[in-house]
Amino acid sequence: MSELSENEVYDKLDIEPDTIIPFESCEDALCRKQERLTQEDIADFLAYQGVNKILVNFGFEPYSSGQFQRIGGGSSRSDNLIPNYYNGHGRVKYGYTKGEDLAKFCVNTLENSVFIDRDDVLEWLKWSMKAVNEGYITRYSGSKRRYDIEAFLDITKGHMPEEGFKKDALENFSCEIKLDRALYGTSLDTDEGADVKYIGENGEDRPPKLKVQVKDVQWNFLVSDNEFKGPRRAEIYVGYKTHWPKEVLGQKLMSYIDVENKIFDEEPLEGIRVERRGWAWPYDFEFLPAGEKKKNKTAFNRNDNYYVYWTELRPMETFPFEDL
Repeated sequence: MSELSENEVYDKLDIEPDTIIPFESCEDALCRKQERLTQEDIADFLAYQGVNKILVNFGFEPYSSGQFQRIGGGSSRSDNLIPNYYNGHGRVKYGYTKGEDLAKFCVNTLENSVFIDRDDVLEWLKWSMKAVNEGYITRYSGSKRRYDIEAFLDITKGHMPEEGFKKDALENFSCEIKLDRALYGTSLDTDEGADVKYIGENGEDRPPKLKVQVKDVQWNFLVSDNEFKGPRRAEIYVGYKTHWPKEVLGQKLMSYIDVENKIFDEEPLEGIRVERRGWAWPYDFEFLPAGEKKKNKTAFNRNDNYYVYWTELRPMETFPFEDL
């Protein structure tokens, strides 16, 4: 059963299926001219604001107006996941969608996600604290030395896609996955890029048949040239987008620990939402030299990389769990 229905979106936003919702401008003259509408037919909020009002309640990070251009609006950068009904000059600024399309996007996005419970997040936080405090993982990020709390949170975030894959596999595809939680001290003593350690089958654990690597994917599934060609190269790649609300996440985690509530007044963390991006075989990736752009959507200036844009990843419904 879905956590959200289209009718609930209409009620929460006080709109109808045919309500006009602008993408970037509430100047509705062009909307009225094209659709012959009255002021009452047009929402008093922008599309990204409506989506945020719905999805933030489910643990999603809010979109900025610029980020939302990736979703809809009709620009050269847009993936057009929400229809734009204005086809003239300045499509992003004067473009608009309708309540029905906005509601479908919200429902589909929520259904295409996994919620990681607080206890699982805290287990990874404890793992991260141990890894940093015992010197298995450095506090440095590039040339910057991080605060210990900053390192704990960064490392915990990095493991959310793996935890999301594990939960998604079990709950939606009946495949029991066990992750590698070992701590490795040297470059010779590593997991060599394999994030899945065992597959549960008939009450026993067995090694996976394929080397699986799970990564956080915002807009691009990115693998460095050295990793893609080296011993850490995987046989199959899986991507999830971690929704990591930076504004209050640390306080929410600390509120859970601060049981007497003497310092932190945020509500304790309930969990973390990860959004399915999809999966890919190695041959799905394209080579992208440092500094080059593709499709006006991708630019990485520091290193050579291999990448797949998120809308070009294969859907998780087609993932070959039977071959793991």
